[in-house]
Amino acid sequence: DKGRLHIGAYSVGVAERMLDDALRYAVERKQFGQPIANFQLIQAMLADSKAEIYAAKCMVLDAARRRDQGLNVSTESSCA
Repeated sequence: DKGRLHIGAYSVGVAERMLDDALRYAVERKQFGQPIANFQLIQAMLADSKAEIYAAKCMVLDAARRRDQGLNVSTESSCA
């Protein structure tokens, strides 16, 4: 369980970095004379990614707290 939580936390960190890079790219990259960050589809994709990362982070934190309390977190750590 501890190893799975560690991998989950590591993966959340990587995902947050990738989203930061994607957002920076969307602001810099221009198409049709404007940044692609202005396009609704790009905004939706970035928002979906942010929501998924937030959910993953919440799952990891919740499972880690439960593990610290001495509870069985086999299912939670697998999900995270």
